[in-house]
Amino acid sequence: MESIDRPRIARMSHGTVAVMLALTMSALAQRGDEKPGPDGNQGNLARVLQNITVQKELALTEEQVTKARAASMAVLEKHRQDFAKALESDNKRDEIRKVFLAVTDETFEALTSILDSKQLERLKQIELQFFGARALGRPKVIAALKPTEEQKKAFDALGDRFGEKMRLVATDSASSPAEKAKKRSAVNDELAKEIANILDENQQREWSKLIGERFRP
Repeated sequence: MESIDRPRIARMSHGTVAVMLALTMSALAQRGDEKPGPDGNQGNLARVLQNITVQKELALTEEQVTKARAASMAVLEKHRQDFAKALESDNKRDEIRKVFLAVTDETFEALTSILDSKQLERLKQIELQFFGARALGRPKVIAALKPTEEQKKAFDALGDRFGEKMRLVATDSASSPAEKAKKRSAVNDELAKEIANILDENQQREWSKLIGERFRP
């Protein structure tokens, strides 16, 4: 990602959200009528919270859904100018990543008064699955997995490559939703095999703890 312009940021949300390291599929399509913001248009965690299947998985009440959406969007609005500044930075990649992490951390903090501890823990697992290979750059994940510099570079490459594959699936107007689901599943299966070849056994166990049971949209 040597250079990032606004159209590419809008597209980047597909790659960021859809690179599912342990293997889930991207179920959230980008809407073109939303203002640019952290993680493309809405923010990864905000997108996850709006997923009906996620809401059912967490057994959220209607009140929780409403409050969680309001809380997540409030955090995004708070950081919208930070995101705009990051776009203009000479070091876009790192600055945008900082905004993503701030949005995620602050949203989870806001959700502590809305979700119970079990719901919050499972949401964190699902969000990591949606975020995928990019999650390996997070401080908490790095602390748990202790990846080598070579592994970090490998995951960056996977994130870019498989993000593009997912973007192509998402923008394939010739395929039906069911066909797209099958294609996403195939991409995830391919990615899972490559991930297994990079992580050692201890890292795989740690990652399994972080993401929990596989979420199936």
